Amino acid sequence: MNRTIVAHTPLGPELLFKKMIGTESVSNLFEFNITFVSKDSNLQGKDIIGQPVTLEIDTEAGAPRYLNGLVTDFGYIGEDEDEEGYHAYACTARPFMWYLTQNVDSRVFVDKSVLDIANEVLSPFGFPYQVKCQKGYRTRGFCVQYQETSFDFLNRLFEQEGIYYYFTHSNGSHELVIADDVGILQAIPSSNIPYHSRQTAPGAPSTAYIDIWEERDSLKSSQFVTQEYNYKNAKVPMKSSDSVHDFSSVAMEHYDFYTGFSDVSEAQNYSQVRSEDLKSQTKVITGSGTALTIAPGYTFTLSRHPHSSSNTEYTILKANYDFEEAGYTTGDRIGKFRISFRVLPKSYQYRPPLKTPKPKVLGTQAATVTGPAGEEVYTNEYGDIKVQFHWDRYGKMDESSSNWVRVTQGSAGAGYGSINTPRIGEEVLVDFINGDADRPIVLGRLYNSAMSPPWGFPAAAKQSGIKSKSFNSPLSNFNELMFNDTAGSEMVNFQAQKDLTSLVKNNETRNVNNDRTTTIGNNETVTVVGDRAKTVQKNETASITQNRTKSVGQNETSSITQNQSTSVGENQSISVGQNQSTSVGKDQSIDVAMNRSRSVGQNENVSIGQSQALTVGQDQNVTVGQNQAFTVGANRNKTVVSNEVSSIGGNKQETVSKNGMNNVGIGQMTNIGAGYMLNVGGGWMTNVGAAEMHSVGLIMSINAGMNIGLNAGRNITLSANSKITLQVGNSMIVMDKNKIAIVSKQIKIVGTKVVDMDGKKVDIN
Repeated sequence: MNRTIVAHTPLGPELLFKKMIGTESVSNLFEFNITFVSKDSNLQGKDIIGQPVTLEIDTEAGAPRYLNGLVTDFGYIGEDEDEEGYHAYACTARPFMWYLTQNVDSRVFVDKSVLDIANEVLSPFGFPYQVKCQKGYRTRGFCVQYQETSFDFLNRLFEQEGIYYYFTHSNGSHELVIADDVGILQAIPSSNIPYHSRQTAPGAPSTAYIDIWEERDSLKSSQFVTQEYNYKNAKVPMKSSDSVHDFSSVAMEHYDFYTGFSDVSEAQNYSQVRSEDLKSQTKVITGSGTALTIAPGYTFTLSRHPHSSSNTEYTILKANYDFEEAGYTTGDRIGKFRISFRVLPKSYQYRPPLKTPKPKVLGTQAATVTGPAGEEVYTNEYGDIKVQFHWDRYGKMDESSSNWVRVTQGSAGAGYGSINTPRIGEEVLVDFINGDADRPIVLGRLYNSAMSPPWGFPAAAKQSGIKSKSFNSPLSNFNELMFNDTAGSEMVNFQAQKDLTSLVKNNETRNVNNDRTTTIGNNETVTVVGDRAKTVQKNETASITQNRTKSVGQNETSSITQNQSTSVGENQSISVGQNQSTSVGKDQSIDVAMNRSRSVGQNENVSIGQSQALTVGQDQNVTVGQNQAFTVGANRNKTVVSNEVSSIGGNKQETVSKNGMNNVGIGQMTNIGAGYMLNVGGGWMTNVGAAEMHSVGLIMSINAGMNIGLNAGRNITLSANSKITLQVGNSMIVMDKNKIAIVSKQIKIVGTKVVDMDGKKVDIN
């Protein structure tokens, strides 16, 4: 007897096909519930579980059709009630993709498209599949499979993108086909299937026909609207809408947010896909018949239907198989082979509905900050970071562990706010926007055994603050703002590892109620653009180890209520560009241990209200470039203990209003290089205790307005090498080396006793 369905199993011909109830549909896993019979009652599931079984179906098209699956359930169910001597076995066959329903995982995909992700998920299973997609798909920066089966993960991605899949069958295997356009679907063999009502349907079982056809329109949302926000393009609204039908004048919008697209073109594509999905749901067509070639993922053409518009081409979306083979031991049971189905006009673009839920992440999670090897921080222009979650088994703890993850900050404005970028290796606390695993956001940081708090906890539990670490440096290099809240030891500690810059755009007020110590390791520059006032209510001590330079652009006034003491260890130089005035309320004392030099560029006036005493321990030199004037209001005493030398390059003039007196203890010498003039307004007296000598290099002249008197206790000697002349008017006495001449109009020689004239020759004329 020829059989319509023959089973091919690993158990060979001992296992015979009896019946099958099966379901196969686009974007779903098929399931074939098969009943086998065998004369052997000891068949074991371990010999067939996981192995392929194939049903070879004789069809009206002439060529056989195959249904293939992997055995996932197999068991003995007892003696067959219809076949005497046979034992019944229940078997369930499913596609290899069913294995993905048993594979629960959590993993991260970075910068991959949905087809890239599908390949990465499917490839390890080693089963055949092909991709017939006609469109390109966006790169998903961050896509997470989170505590879900690999099947649900792929299914929801396919549903979101509008991708569907189906299976093709052959003897011994089946293949997954991934597609996105009904235009590439092939027609089934004998694709023209006639419609016959049950009253007119042919009786021959080999005749392929459809005898049940139900078609209805269904009202759905009339428009799909979507909107998304992308922080990398925050000011650009990403909205899109697409109409579904015009069945009703009532606006029925389906609005979807948080869809994950990043630009307007992706939004438009998503709204189109969803509107095509809604449109395909407005047409509900089901049927049933004996055409055994009907298979999801293929097309056929209906003919001979009384509703003429129904005679068109359709995409097969679902098939329910109800097969039962004729009896093996008696002819009482005849075979039954029917397929019920759901189809969609091929003019409609099919999109799978969004039915697979996306897992929600409940609560926050911890992760580790990652980045390139050798780096301490890795970020972008928004301060985002890369992380690897603790549950991620596949991450490499580098910059590929995730896409950029946003980091919450205390304040985030346009060019202002706070920023503290987590560093590689730190543990962070991550939340998820709307519970979406694809939208992580860093909320904060966590300490752990590898990253302990600063200052040594728990001993430092009363301390708080911020402590950073210099990059590529030991832990001892850091910036710090620390608060110690220990009662009685409260303190704020601030450290800048290198430079500190502070800008106060208006006023700054600082109050230190007790002591203040400032230590500057190198130089200090203080610039005050306006005025500066400094008040020290008690004492001030300034200690400068080396040099000090003070520059005042205009005026400086120093007011000291009591005393001031200035001690200069070595040299002191004071330069005054114009005038200097020093006012001392009482006494002033200047003590110079060694030398003192004073240079006055032009004039110097010294005014002393009462007395002045000048004491020079050794020598004193007074050099006046031009003139010098001394004015003494009363008396002046000048005492030279040893010698005094006065050297005058030009002239010297002394004016004594009354009397003048020079007392020389021993000798006095006056050397005059050229002329010497002494003018005495009244009397002039020179008293020499011992001897007086005047030496004149050339000429000496003594003029007296009235009288000149020479008085000697003993002798007066006038000596000249050439001539001595005594002249009064026209009378004179001239003495030279050889003679004496007395010239006058009248000469009178009177001797009270004797007049002697002695010579070799005496002429008297």
